[in-house]
Amino acid sequence: MSGIPSNTSSNVITEAPSAEASLALDEDSWSFDVDEEAVRRCLTEIETLFSGYFDHNWFILVLEDLPLRSSIMSEIRDVLAHSSPLSFDAREVYRRLSTLESFVSQLRRYLLPCLRERLGISGFSPLRRSRDRSQVLLRELAAYTFPANLDALGASVARLRDCYGRGVPHRA
Repeated sequence: MSGIPSNTSSNVITEAPSAEASLALDEDSWSFDVDEEAVRRCLTEIETLFSGYFDHNWFILVLEDLPLRSSIMSEIRDVLAHSSPLSFDAREVYRRLSTLESFVSQLRRYLLPCLRERLGISGFSPLRRSRDRSQVLLRELAAYTFPANLDALGASVARLRDCYGRGVPHRA
């Protein structure tokens, strides 16, 4: 026992706060330095990806039976349509970033594994299979490009979070 100091009160190890504890911090103390141009670039990227690929009728039909909030598409449209993203308080920034991150993570969890079946191009879903060759080709293209577009949207959302700096807590 010669390796253990006799006075252990001076050797107290404190643990780092858990993720829940860091999210429970007083929201009024959140602050961030914002690069206005970088935020606008990120929002433009996200808007281009979202409106160009995710905000279409065919995609909304694919999402129909998934366990997503029914309002998530309109919430994202609201996030992207706001004219002055830099005027948000910290709680609003956190809510809007959480909405975008939630959308990306839910698509990864619920849609990505069964995308081909939902598009009707899998051999496992003969009931939904399309006979029109052009529809099959378009659906194959959508299934092929979806993972890359989802990764690009996730990367853009992560860059937007980085633009707001460390003042906005991450979702655990």
